[in-house]
Amino acid sequence: MKLYTTSGRALHLGPLLFFILIFRVHAAKPPNILLLVAGDLGTDLRCYGNTGLLTSNIDRLAEEGVLCRNAFVTSPQNTPSLISILTGKYPHTTGTEDSCSPLTAGHKTLVHFLKEAGYLTGYTGDPTLFDSLARPFEWMSPDYRDFHKFLGAVKKKPFFFLADLQEPARPFRQGTNNETLDESISIMKKHLADDLDTRDDIDMYYKAISHLDSVIGLYTAALKLLKKERNTLVIFISKNGAPFPREKGTLYDTGIRVPLIFSGYAVTAHGIDYDGQISSIDLFTTIANICEIAYPSDLTGLDFSQMLQGNIVLGHDYIFSERNWDGMDEHIRCIRTEDYKLIVNAYIEKSLGLPVDILHSPSWTNLLNNREGDRLTAEQSLVLSRPRPQIELYDLQHDPGEYANLAGNLRYSQIVQDLIAELNEWMEISQDFPSNRRTRADQADRLSGEYLLKEIPPLENITD
Repeated sequence: MKLYTTSGRALHLGPLLFFILIFRVHAAKPPNILLLVAGDLGTDLRCYGNTGLLTSNIDRLAEEGVLCRNAFVTSPQNTPSLISILTGKYPHTTGTEDSCSPLTAGHKTLVHFLKEAGYLTGYTGDPTLFDSLARPFEWMSPDYRDFHKFLGAVKKKPFFFLADLQEPARPFRQGTNNETLDESISIMKKHLADDLDTRDDIDMYYKAISHLDSVIGLYTAALKLLKKERNTLVIFISKNGAPFPREKGTLYDTGIRVPLIFSGYAVTAHGIDYDGQISSIDLFTTIANICEIAYPSDLTGLDFSQMLQGNIVLGHDYIFSERNWDGMDEHIRCIRTEDYKLIVNAYIEKSLGLPVDILHSPSWTNLLNNREGDRLTAEQSLVLSRPRPQIELYDLQHDPGEYANLAGNLRYSQIVQDLIAELNEWMEISQDFPSNRRTRADQADRLSGEYLLKEIPPLENITD
């Protein structure tokens, strides 16, 4: 188990100064929360080690705050992941496990609790997703450039604002901040074909990240211009991994490991890295404690507010995530420790159902072409394997790319049994459903991405 530690000297305060500090804490205004959520961004940032990018605005947040090295989402799919952040629960627990599943009005989100505590709530992003969230926000705009209008309407009330950003999702949009991009560097991963078309695809992705960084800069500049930055906690996270084969839409770390940065209000541990395992369901609990508001007692997320102040906080022993319908039906579950990842696949007779936008990408087309020419490496062929293994086990310390499945190795049989037992217990406690329930037909072909159905197919085999 890793601990979060920070160095420093003990500070001794006299009784009077201690009283003054306590009075200031209670007399302070409630903090504002700016939640910046990127779309389809893996940990492809300079502050996470990608030297091909100079994402100055995001890097500044990390330099002035706390960067989480091992942050994970509950689902590698946009809508289920975001709804999970706002509910503090796993997607299947709220019935929003599919990419098309809206949150029903019976479920209260973090936004509802903040509104009840006197917060003004706002949102910029996709109006369709706004509807999927059961429309809890008081202010909404599809244009990220309208954030300053929201700040002008805040007046003296504290605010919670969700910026649901699309970048760097496909189709890639190029920004004007191209001086922050070194186009000569493309970090190639073993599961992608190393050819010109794929490198061009990655470069377009980098340019979309550059545009995302510019957008982040507009939000933080608006806070500073209207003198809101000192009392605002800025949280930056992504909904899932990058839009490439064997990344977004999968339960490998490339699909569920995301950037997570805390900066601003309540953060006194500046420029610190946190190595413990943290889940996106922890944001609800952490924000609620920082804002000192009531929240449901059945939430299982941990409170990391003390970590932001440099105190020792244990991360999760186990991280859980799930993949369900996203153009194609899936029922995949995983459990992750600091050393091992175990994945359980249900529909092993079918090819892995990747999101449609990835199936239309040059990176995917090149893998298909190389398969026809028998030019795939062992790592590149994994995403096309069929039948798939029912159980996958990876040694994350020696195989961080998760390429060598150890599930059939007798040396690891006890580890497999222990992790399956923990996974089954989580599925029972979180009210998960078996793979023969809550199913949907495939809307698109699993290899070409061509649509087979015009409309999203209905949910079948529903149980109470």
